[in-house]
Amino acid sequence: MKKVIIRKTEEIENWRRNTKSEINLIPTMGNLHDGHIKLISTAKNDNSNINLVSIFINPLQFDNKLDLENYPKTIDNDIKISFSNGADAIFIPSNEDIYPPNNKNIKFLKAPKELSSTLCGLNRVGHFDGVCTVVYRLLNLIKPKNLYLGEKDWQQLLILKNLVIRKKLNVSIKSIPTQRDFDGIPFSSRNVHLSKKTKEN
Repeated sequence: MKKVIIRKTEEIENWRRNTKSEINLIPTMGNLHDGHIKLISTAKNDNSNINLVSIFINPLQFDNKLDLENYPKTIDNDIKISFSNGADAIFIPSNEDIYPPNNKNIKFLKAPKELSSTLCGLNRVGHFDGVCTVVYRLLNLIKPKNLYLGEKDWQQLLILKNLVIRKKLNVSIKSIPTQRDFDGIPFSSRNVHLSKKTKEN
């Protein structure tokens, strides 16, 4: 199968309609690391489905504008990593594609308070609402058979499992164990900013 990069929602819908195999979706915000590589390669080895990696820095997951602006953007390397580890296609939409202005069909979801108001949710107001909104949007656009997620973000995993049940979505969630660096710190797109001293603390 020819490897493709898709950037528009119209293109992803056409691609999906013309794809004869089921789809594995691996959603990411880019700046791919060993944790993402494990997700992509696991999906590739699990079945004969088409592997689609999405790369979208979701603004709804940031309550701090500076944090969004400083989020690492490594798109060329992300494309290389995705294809070399088992991706058949990569979806790289813009903000306008995912959240078209004045489109009343976009559903902005709320994560259940009982799942989102503790742990990370205490200090990341609205973060899990943004996660639910973008994943719901991607699932409706792509209609994958399987959704691959890492267990590092355990609270997020529980919230997305709840979303699938709540919205009666026809998708199976496949989770993989947390992948860690040699020092025991989980691989994370944000952890690249941590100094050696911070990690030791």
